[in-house]
Amino acid sequence: MGILRSAREAAFGWPLWAAVFTAAAVLAFTVFAPCFQESDFKVWPGLWPDLWRYADSGTPMLLEADGYHYLERAEYALRHGDYSGIPILSLMAAQGAKLLPASLERIAFLLPIFFSLALAALALAWGAALGASWPARLTGTAVCLMVPAWLERSGPGWFDTDPLIAVLWQGSILFLAHLTARLPAARKAMAACGLVLSMVLLSLAWKPGLGLVALALGLWLALPPEQGGCPYYGARTRRALWGGLAALALAFALAPEPFLPRGIFEAREYLADHLSLAFGEKRTVFSHSIAELGSLNAWQWLEKLGGSTLGGILVSFAALAAFFAFPALRPALWLSVPFLVMGFWAERFLYLGVFMPAFCVGLLPAAARRFPGKAGRNKALQAAALVAVLVCLASSATWSMTRSYDIHWLRPHDAMLLRLRDVAPKDAALWNWWDEGYFLKARTGLTPLFHGGSQTALMASIAARPLVMDDPLAARRWIRFFALRGHAGLDALNRAWGAAALDNLELAFRAPDPQAALAALPSPDRDAQWFFPEGRVFLFLPKRFLDISRWWIKAARPEVPGQNHIETLPAADFEYDKSRRAVRPPGYLHERGYTGFGAVIATDLSTLGPPWPEAPGPYLVYSPSDPLAYIVNEISLKSLTLRLFTAGQFPVPGFAPVSVDAAWGGVWEVLP
Repeated sequence: MGILRSAREAAFGWPLWAAVFTAAAVLAFTVFAPCFQESDFKVWPGLWPDLWRYADSGTPMLLEADGYHYLERAEYALRHGDYSGIPILSLMAAQGAKLLPASLERIAFLLPIFFSLALAALALAWGAALGASWPARLTGTAVCLMVPAWLERSGPGWFDTDPLIAVLWQGSILFLAHLTARLPAARKAMAACGLVLSMVLLSLAWKPGLGLVALALGLWLALPPEQGGCPYYGARTRRALWGGLAALALAFALAPEPFLPRGIFEAREYLADHLSLAFGEKRTVFSHSIAELGSLNAWQWLEKLGGSTLGGILVSFAALAAFFAFPALRPALWLSVPFLVMGFWAERFLYLGVFMPAFCVGLLPAAARRFPGKAGRNKALQAAALVAVLVCLASSATWSMTRSYDIHWLRPHDAMLLRLRDVAPKDAALWNWWDEGYFLKARTGLTPLFHGGSQTALMASIAARPLVMDDPLAARRWIRFFALRGHAGLDALNRAWGAAALDNLELAFRAPDPQAALAALPSPDRDAQWFFPEGRVFLFLPKRFLDISRWWIKAARPEVPGQNHIETLPAADFEYDKSRRAVRPPGYLHERGYTGFGAVIATDLSTLGPPWPEAPGPYLVYSPSDPLAYIVNEISLKSLTLRLFTAGQFPVPGFAPVSVDAAWGGVWEVLP
């Protein structure tokens, strides 16, 4: 019994069951990870079919773009034995691959499960700290793990920092609660060590993390004793804490660079850029194209909180009831509010604020019994609280079992990149849209044009311009120049031509004699041949790129209205008579408002190119060898992108197919 009591104390007062649960989670991950090496892993039947696996190994693919960055960094660490500067998430995966007989890709796919189990242990510890019953603890934990805003940024394949950040943030709040509660000095010391460790790890995993935990600590200590749980200081101390906190915040926000340590200044700049991208005036069409920075309306917000509008309302009510019934929970709920509010403007922040409200669902029956007077003894009220708990569980569970997985990169794309890896030299340049950047680098070893860490409005404009051009040869020159000259080339053009640099370059590349056109412009201290660098350049475009035409066409042509310029439809819905060169559209197009087309172009009979139809759009582009048909407007009809995807047997000048699949996209070499 003495050993059991010691184990209980070592777990910061958690029930022994919660400590054993955490240890079992680590053990299960260690034991069962090798089992997935040769077997088909499925979260539930049919979720991970063959299409969602790497073409070479059959391992399930990652769900999230940034995951391929962390995967590539982990591969680098394992290959070179150099762990300096490696992100903490990549270090965890690399160490797992060294210790376990499983591939790094398998470890990366499964690691988020471990974070979910760690979050479950933290939720159970909260229940123990509050003295809640086991049904309340388990129910609150279950709702925590099923809350939609969390599941969207976690689960198998979500190899990103989000699950790690969430665990460290919730752990920090739990350690704060123990640090400020009436507990023996030994347990306070252990809580302080846990808080320091959380702060360090959170700052390593996320640059604003250190400031986040420091701010939480200051706010917690500045709360009144009945809310913060720390009865050892009076009103004067609290005022001093609030004043000091405000002074530190002002110094962090307003102090000139020379007065701040370099690391703190860089953290401030990173945070300012991050917030400006999500909320500020820098929200260009490019930032709007980033899904996780999208805003939510009230109904969407409630659905991500509880799986449905009703579920979200009940979760909100449970949090409000727990706020009044359990004073020890109030600081944690207060610290959730900023993320819940920011979620309306940028949904990526919402997941950090949903755990405590979700956990309160399990406390709802106990909160109902604490209502004052006769209300707390009302059987009908207690029954209603129990029904609300069951509805929340059912709502979140239904959402989690019926949600669709939006996986951008599938086995056919991976096969294309493996083919590219075989034919491209290591110093080849790779043109792409930013979504695919990390995936391309991880699977080919080549350096892409830009990716999720370097995406800017300027880079998006440079990348999109040639893809919208109606002159493939001019587009070829543009791609080769920026792919091989990079930012140094752009800087030279800006010095010579100023704000008109990009427009001047496009006009020169479109000219019948580009070298003469360039010679007529102010010289950037380079000869004409500098504009036509040597080297091999490749272009990768997945077919889904057509579905985001509103973003890349707007990035290239800001004057064009932001709308969908390309609508893709199943080609099987169309009737095609090759002898009569006629295509009959399905009847449902009339219901969508399409009464006719300016032209119907069958690309198996002729190339998509000049002479262009004179009648106004929309236009229908169709081929029996293509699984999709396209309804397009004039700008997208003439674009290089559509011409590459519908080339068929008629090659596009300046572009040689390397690996092209009509259903999925392709890789082309951009010729000199």
